[in-house]
Amino acid sequence: MRGRRSSRLCFDKATGYAARYLGKRSSSAGREKRRPVTLVQGREVDEGPRENLEMISRFSFAALLCCVLGGCNASSGPDASATAAMPDVLPTRATARETASSDYLVSPQDVLEVSVYQVPSLNRTVQVDGSGRITLPLVGVVQAAGKTTHDLELLIAQRFGSRYLKDPQVAVFLKDAVGQRVTVDGAVREPGIFQTKGSMTLTQAIAQAKGLNEVGDPSGVLVFRVVDGQRVGARFDLAAIRAGRMPDPALEGGDTVVIDESGTRTAWKTFREALPIAAFAPALGL
Repeated sequence: MRGRRSSRLCFDKATGYAARYLGKRSSSAGREKRRPVTLVQGREVDEGPRENLEMISRFSFAALLCCVLGGCNASSGPDASATAAMPDVLPTRATARETASSDYLVSPQDVLEVSVYQVPSLNRTVQVDGSGRITLPLVGVVQAAGKTTHDLELLIAQRFGSRYLKDPQVAVFLKDAVGQRVTVDGAVREPGIFQTKGSMTLTQAIAQAKGLNEVGDPSGVLVFRVVDGQRVGARFDLAAIRAGRMPDPALEGGDTVVIDESGTRTAWKTFREALPIAAFAPALGL
């Protein structure tokens, strides 16, 4: 990732300079009695004098400062210049605006069970295709997406009754509601795909993923949605939502939530992982 590579490069350069400097000091000390040495960046460094350890600490802190102030705030997620201009309001799908009830609207990839009373040969378990259609015996292709299961029952019964059956009784059940799933990805503790189970807000979806991880950026919460065949997105500030300064947006089935990484937090994490705390403890007075 861009931010992590940049911070690692800053750290490697600084510690490399420290190793070369201390290596020169050790070699220029004359042909003194050989003291214990340690390896820093593949070079032998005299670990006898305490000032050597403090010198490593100074270079290490310089590396961290370089990471934080020298451009490591660059996001490692979606392009920062593009996401910064994203709106903080998501458009709603037309199908969701058209219904004020809590009835679920069938979506592409949902799995339906269709049964015809006393005609078991016509019973089918079908999956809605990408264009929102299903195929049934005798009646052929039926547009299912954007309709409730009750609407489908009436439509399929009408199709059967027009030519093949007298007063057919059709039942449609939702077996697997793929359209009720929300994807949470990026800098969270447990990325995954979660069932919405009715209405779900952005903070609830992030809570399902166990919250942001240690490098997650609360101000870089992106939500993507497909509306009228176009992928649109919006940017939200989780801290502002929790403080009540920004509304907690309602998610829709099929939405994707991406949590960006904080460049500063990523740099600090890389710094901690690359250098043991004992190396810069003297500079902290520990």
